[in-house]
Formats: sequence, structure tokens, C-alpha cells
Amino acid sequence: MVNHYCWQDTLLGKKGRIAVDIQYNCLGEIEGDTLYIPSYIRLQCIAGDDLPVGRAIAFLDFIFPNWLSISAEQHLKRQRPWRVETRTGRSGCITYIMREIRDFWLNDTPIVARLHVTFTRKIHEFAMAFENLAPIMAHLRRDFTQGDQYFVVKEAIMQCTDEFNSPGAPYWSGLPE
Repeated sequence: MVNHYCWQDTLLGKKGRIAVDIQYNCLGEIEGDTLYIPSYIRLQCIAGDDLPVGRAIAFLDFIFPNWLSISAEQHLKRQRPWRVETRTGRSGCITYIMREIRDFWLNDTPIVARLHVTFTRKIHEFAMAFENLAPIMAHLRRDFTQGDQYFVVKEAIMQCTDEFNSPGAPYWSGLPE
């Protein structure tokens, strides 16, 4: 399920709205309770300013308070060797790329996660498996000062309750034909 969050940085005078989708896998049933574990996270800025990179971890802490412990636990169960690369573009943008070795002999090292930071030090969107979140955010924390002193996040109330017309549906404009 997608939730929307409004954030505001009073120090920078910026604010925006972010859609967050966290998908879960079912682990099974224990004593009548079904256990779910987060498996995938997608975050996308949909209105206002993009999220400042220095507020990314504070934002994750608000929307999912135990994200770090769950992601780290899943990461430690990883089956394949991995590494995080940092690429800097000519404009000053930075992309964090996480690779795994799928087949050493073939030098098959697919990209399993990517996080792009614009040259204005903002994050517009990212999507990755939950197990890749902790290592990527560790590199982000290493490179950028994180803070939440002037940062406020609130869950937004969805107000899109009216029905939409289907594409190509006839309309009445009120104009004579």
C-alpha cells in the first residue's frame, strides 16, 4: 500500500510530498499470527521540493522506525559477495551503485541497487530490495551530514476519493455544439 508523507525543512525553507511503497513477504504463521517482513521499498517525490540528501535517514526513521535493524538483519543473511561503488558525474551528481557477484568466472556482477543524488544534493526517487537499504544508506551517511533538528514529517491524508472518468469518455462542456 502506498502512503504519502509531507515533509518540511524549516532551516532550508523547503517542503515536499513523498509517496512511499513498502512491500512485504509472508514468513508464515506462528501461533495464529501471520508474520510479514519488508522486502522492497520505493520512494518517490510527487510534489514540492525533492528530499534533501541530508534528511534521507531522518525521513526513513520517521516512516519506518526500525528500518535499519531489519535491513541490516536481512543484509547479514546475504548469500553473495557485494560492494557499493560511488560514481560522480561531471555536474557533481553522485550515484551509489550496489553490485553482487552472481558468477565469478563469467565476471557477472549485476547492479542490485542504485541511489542517485542530484548535483543540488537532492534525492528524487529510489527503489530497492530492503536488504540493500542499509549498505547504501551507510555510504550516504559517510558522504553527507545527516540531521533532523529542523526537519518535520507528517503522514498525509489521501483526498482522492472522487471517481475519475475513463480515458476517452465523452464530456459535456456546456458549450453549444
